[in-house]
Amino acid sequence: MLGMRPNGQEYFDSPKTGEIALTSVSQQLPNISCYQVKFKARAINAVPVYIGPSGTTIGDGSTDATTGFELSAKEETGFVPVRNLNEFYALASAGVGQLTYLALE
Repeated sequence: MLGMRPNGQEYFDSPKTGEIALTSVSQQLPNISCYQVKFKARAINAVPVYIGPSGTTIGDGSTDATTGFELSAKEETGFVPVRNLNEFYALASAGVGQLTYLALE
């Protein structure tokens, strides 16, 4: 839950972390409430993973509005303000990939 320090600085007191196994089929992320989330592709990933809204697809070199945000092994996003992880979908470009998250509430 978002709190306030005596100096007026906000803080989060309920960090949540986890791992999500991905396939080449887009899947909705788990129902986890939060205010902000950061995603990181696992170092062991042999293929990129993609994160985005419902209908997220793998990059294929063509111009479209469905390609997800690509993360190669060890890459991560900054913190993204969001109400719930389930607002995101993710998939791996081929075979399997793994995505970790740090959600702040």
